[in-house]
Amino acid sequence: MKTHLMAAIGFAVVLGVAGAASAQHEGHNHADHAGKPHPKAADKAKDAAPAFSEEDMAKWMKTMSPGKAHKALEFFAGDWTFVNKSFMSGTETDEEGTTHAAMMMGGRYLHSSHKSQSMGMPFEGAGITGYDNMAGEYFNLWLDNFGTGVIVSRGSADEKGNITTKGTMPDPMSGDMIGFRMVTMVTGPNSYTFEMYMDSPEGEQRVMEIKYARVTG
Repeated sequence: MKTHLMAAIGFAVVLGVAGAASAQHEGHNHADHAGKPHPKAADKAKDAAPAFSEEDMAKWMKTMSPGKAHKALEFFAGDWTFVNKSFMSGTETDEEGTTHAAMMMGGRYLHSSHKSQSMGMPFEGAGITGYDNMAGEYFNLWLDNFGTGVIVSRGSADEKGNITTKGTMPDPMSGDMIGFRMVTMVTGPNSYTFEMYMDSPEGEQRVMEIKYARVTG
């Protein structure tokens, strides 16, 4: 909500400046012969967005600037191959695929795209991972061609740099919302592991393990 508010303030600044300029222009065009501005122009200038103080701008710049948490995401940029172990329905299956990831918007977000085969069908997925300075937490957005919605999770990193996020997602079979937990662990200079756990009547269960290896050379 705060991030949305700051974005709204940003738009207000732009629109306010534009509004003030428009009001001045209209005032010049509609001034009477005595040189007095048109009343409507004066009203528009009065309604223009107030100027921000240096302190306000400093706070805003701090919240919008990438930091250490964003820098950590740069590790995941590049091309990767992966092996996905799925433990759904009590059976274990292995599927191979590829991932391409890159930082975007000045190092603020990591965008990744994934391709593989799943259950005999082509699978494509895309994710955006970032760190919300105002909320003080990591977040992940996930989209794929096995659905039409977006899955959102939020969380934090531990002292080892492992990122854990949690959220809920709809079960396409029952329509119920199911809680899940995702853990991303760097296991070497050119490897990392992703694990996903889901809530069930029997308790939390691991449903997926993906091991990534960086494509080098």
